[in-house]
Amino acid sequence: MEDKGGPLKEEIIAELWAKIQAEQAKFEKDITSKIESLALQNLDLNSVFRIERRNSALAYKLVVLLSFISLALIVALVMLLPLKKTEHHFIDFANQDKHYAIIQKADGNLASNEALVRSLVGQYILDRESINHIDDQDRYELVRLQSDSQVWQVFESLVASKSSIYTAKKLARDIHIVNIALLKQSKEQNIAQVQIVAKLFEGGKPLSEKRYSIVLSFVFKPLPTFDTAMMPKNPTGFQVTRYSVTEMQNLKTLKP
Repeated sequence: MEDKGGPLKEEIIAELWAKIQAEQAKFEKDITSKIESLALQNLDLNSVFRIERRNSALAYKLVVLLSFISLALIVALVMLLPLKKTEHHFIDFANQDKHYAIIQKADGNLASNEALVRSLVGQYILDRESINHIDDQDRYELVRLQSDSQVWQVFESLVASKSSIYTAKKLARDIHIVNIALLKQSKEQNIAQVQIVAKLFEGGKPLSEKRYSIVLSFVFKPLPTFDTAMMPKNPTGFQVTRYSVTEMQNLKTLKP
């Protein structure tokens, strides 16, 4: 009897083999497609990474440039800050006619400015020796601020004396400074000799005209702290420590 199962078995095996080959071909195709896709994706990622690295480098350079510009601006601002700083200066007129002014920075170099020192010495004498019965008390207050205690006590007692020229209602005295000589200048002591002409009036009529020599010693006290809300009354620190007056010549004596 002929076995009919043999051809059927071979047919089934052949069909299975064909399906296996087809599946293998399909699998290889899918694998190849995926590999190509991965290769393309890898190429794109590398390009992106290169672009990112280039952008990062540009950003870093930009940050460095901006930092340098900022540092330069800060240095320039620091250099310009002194222009905005408030500095105190003394402005004093150089003579009685006030034709021009002396400007001096308010620091420890006041004593080295001879023009300012002469102006302070001259103004002190004018405030002390002038008599007009108008602003005497204001001027005497300035004298007090610019005198040490001993010098001020002598002058105060002189002004308060009943027989003093300062208390005579009808008498007035006009002071003209002839010369100011700075004899000694140092941190410890300064000495000046001043020649003046004093004209005495009674009721507006001239009585006499005399020349005097005044010798005074003075120092510069440490400068006070400046406050824009309240300026010190003696901002220069100028202070007279000794004061003496000697009559040199009676230039004119007039009888009313």
